Amino acid sequence: MCYQREMRNSVHGLSTCVLLVSAAAASGCRSSQVWFSDSEDLTTVLTDHMDTSTDTLDVAVYTFTSEAIRNAIIDAKGRGVNVRVVIDVWATNDPIAASLEEAGVSTKRAAGYDNTQGGPGIMHHKFAVVDQQSVATGSFNFTLSADSKNHENLLIVSDPALAGQYTNAFDQLWKQAE
Repeated sequence: MCYQREMRNSVHGLSTCVLLVSAAAASGCRSSQVWFSDSEDLTTVLTDHMDTSTDTLDVAVYTFTSEAIRNAIIDAKGRGVNVRVVIDVWATNDPIAASLEEAGVSTKRAAGYDNTQGGPGIMHHKFAVVDQQSVATGSFNFTLSADSKNHENLLIVSDPALAGQYTNAFDQLWKQAE
């Protein structure tokens, strides 16, 4: 009885793995990887990913205080990458955002959705689309404390179809932003 249960669980686990791999292959997913802040320097992972951009870099983030991430964005602009950044409307006095604008990075501010409970919420996205081929997303805030104090995660998926969905969402956000 115990052997049968173990065998059934093993077969079920193997079947699940096969289904996940098949679904990833069918969607065109080439690779995905996740990192966690308790064992990785997520700022370095993210900036290394941004450094691979050669054509476009679209970043939507609530706010950020990381100079390393700011520098990676400015460096991309310096390499001739078409860079667009959307941050939350409440980040108006954010010195990092101001320094992006001073460096010539196209930057806009967006609010959350209007609702019936007292006005707009926040634009709380945290993602970067590189060359419309891959997406970095997760709970990771682009802040100093996110990498040094918080439990955060960062997922990078290389999948043009998924990146296209994020690009479409970014384009809509860009149109609505100030």
